[in-house]
Amino acid sequence: MATVWAYRVGAWTRDPSTGWSHTLEMRGLGDLMSSMDGGRLQGIVTHLAIVAHGNEPGVVQLDRTLDSTNTASTFAAELNRLRRYLTRDGMLTFFSCIAGQGEQGSELLVGLAKQLPGRTIVGFELFGLIGPSGIPNAPGNMVATEASNPQVAMDPRSQHGRLSPWCPFAKRARDGKIVHIPILEQNGRPNRTCANPRCGGHDRAGQSCAGW
Repeated sequence: MATVWAYRVGAWTRDPSTGWSHTLEMRGLGDLMSSMDGGRLQGIVTHLAIVAHGNEPGVVQLDRTLDSTNTASTFAAELNRLRRYLTRDGMLTFFSCIAGQGEQGSELLVGLAKQLPGRTIVGFELFGLIGPSGIPNAPGNMVATEASNPQVAMDPRSQHGRLSPWCPFAKRARDGKIVHIPILEQNGRPNRTCANPRCGGHDRAGQSCAGW
């Protein structure tokens, strides 16, 4: 099995000890899949992380813009091909600033989850802070921050731990529906209801029903 850290932005080391077996530079999904072909990764990728600018809810900036309006049109062929690399229960995480935020973020993730059934699609409601420009970072080392300005984001008071699919600021979708709502969005819902359609609400911030 393989885990792939694929990046358009930042400088990243190749260090399997981080838990990412492959680190690949990319422009778009097409050349990423060519690189995965070269690594013989068909059918064995359990987690694919795509590191790209976002900066708007529901938007990932690849070689062309990926958003909720074109996942089923201009990206349909590439997403169909991508299924050949991800395992049937694999995960695709977009480390793209605020791409999972709000209604637009949900629309993007749900649209992708419909195109990639069985896989879990992840985006974040906060910005991601990469280390200083030109200095290689370890794959997976991206800090959650509410600050859009990089200089403000460097203040530890603006930082909230490392981004990951299991951090409080992650939104997850699978099989065409949201299965985990991030903490800030959940706390703005009546009774802090989570993604469980039968949820009656939670009494503390960040709680979710078991399995959600």
